[in-house]
Amino acid sequence: MEEQEFLTVMAAADYLGVSRDKMNRLIRSGKLVAIENPLDGRSKLIDRQQLDNIKPRGRIIKSYPKPGQVSA
Repeated sequence: MEEQEFLTVMAAADYLGVSRDKMNRLIRSGKLVAIENPLDGRSKLIDRQQLDNIKPRGRIIKSYPKPGQVSA
């Protein structure tokens, strides 16, 4: 049986390459289920498997090189 891995809302946003606001919209709309963190009731956790199910396939590029810059 595979062990579950949970991420905070901020870590999940970074994992998907989206903003925290977008994550909150996904949670409010029911596309993602967040549970209360048992160690810190103020934060929410999201199962990484849920994120993998909605994560776009392929490579996500977060920043582009400036014109004239060569990437190695």
